[in-house]
Amino acid sequence: MEATLVRRLGDRLALTAAGALLAGAVLAGALSGCGAAPGGGVSSGHGAPAAVDWGQVQAYTLAGQPTTLDARVTPLVIVSPQDPSAVKEIRTVTAYAAGGTRPLVIAGTFFSGNTLAADRKAMTTLIHAAGVSNPTVLLVGSPKLYAASAPAFAAWSKGRVAVTEGMPSKARVQAAVKVPPPTKPKTQIPFIVPPKATPVKGGK
Repeated sequence: MEATLVRRLGDRLALTAAGALLAGAVLAGALSGCGAAPGGGVSSGHGAPAAVDWGQVQAYTLAGQPTTLDARVTPLVIVSPQDPSAVKEIRTVTAYAAGGTRPLVIAGTFFSGNTLAADRKAMTTLIHAAGVSNPTVLLVGSPKLYAASAPAFAAWSKGRVAVTEGMPSKARVQAAVKVPPPTKPKTQIPFIVPPKATPVKGGK
């Protein structure tokens, strides 16, 4: 009887261990699936930070190089290639920022792809369509770390980096690009200017 009991107990332990392994495999699959879901790409699968340090924002340049920027010094207009109004939003905000003493950076997130290459292509196409030459990056990490939705505007205001959801006012943008706050960037890797768009025949 003791031998039978021990065998049954061993069977239970084996089943429990197998169940735990199966549950772990299912959970791992679910998590990996989340990372590759639409809206991901750079936003979820490339070393996403747990929280945003606005003094050292992690991003990629359009050329695919990792970079960091300091939103306390460099205002960000956060946009999404999925937004049908993104071209108009970029043109409007960059026009507001014209003549400022601080560079306005265009920061992409809320991508529909699931690879860095796809997100770079989408962001490059968006910048070409907008016809601007502002420094442009692809934010690393979940989009919701930066803003609830796009567009949004992040800039130094009253001693901290404040995020404006939706389109910022002209006054907000102009105030952000005038005089730098009393701080120096922790790290600022030079940005690569977006390549010029290829002219489309027909004048369109």
